[in-house]
Amino acid sequence: MRLVSTTADFSGFCEGKSIAAPVGAFAPTGFKHIDISLYRIIYNDSPWIAPGDGWKKEVEDCIDIAARCGFDFCQAHAPTGEVFKDCEERNAVVLATKRSIEACRMLGIPHIVIHYPRREPDKQLFYKNNIGFFKLFEEDTEKYGIDILVENSSDGWGAPGYLLRTGKEMVDFRKGGGHTQAAHQLGHRPRQRPGLQSV
Repeated sequence: MRLVSTTADFSGFCEGKSIAAPVGAFAPTGFKHIDISLYRIIYNDSPWIAPGDGWKKEVEDCIDIAARCGFDFCQAHAPTGEVFKDCEERNAVVLATKRSIEACRMLGIPHIVIHYPRREPDKQLFYKNNIGFFKLFEEDTEKYGIDILVENSSDGWGAPGYLLRTGKEMVDFRKGGGHTQAAHQLGHRPRQRPGLQSV
């Protein structure tokens, strides 16, 4: 087992918005395996949603810091935002996620977590809408050899309608395609409402 921490824990304490800013903060912590958070790469003037390859400089900076400090990157979390309405924000999330998948390849990360699928009261509708969204990235995941991870959650985390709570639900979801794999997040389990099984 590897002990892993996430750059999301330090992002609020670092100057600047580059994804590389919190990476160096891990140097004195003892962590050597890093989950890189791309949650907040969408903002005004962000290189991740601008024309050109300016966003790659941030990734290259991460690679340089990791090499100096002896880190590796084992996982990433994709950017978040509104993705189920036809709007400018959706377009930004899709573009930034596509670039995040390429960034994973550059960083040697085999998979990326997409955390906030659409919540639905009906399981089949949940599967249909969310697998449809993940399929937007099928060409990118195939090209760069990256898997999309989906994580379980629970009603106790304030996520009613997030119908990936049990191992069976996650396996059923994976059968729908979209280049997805399941990641059972143990930290999402303790707040599960009594009577709902976690496995």
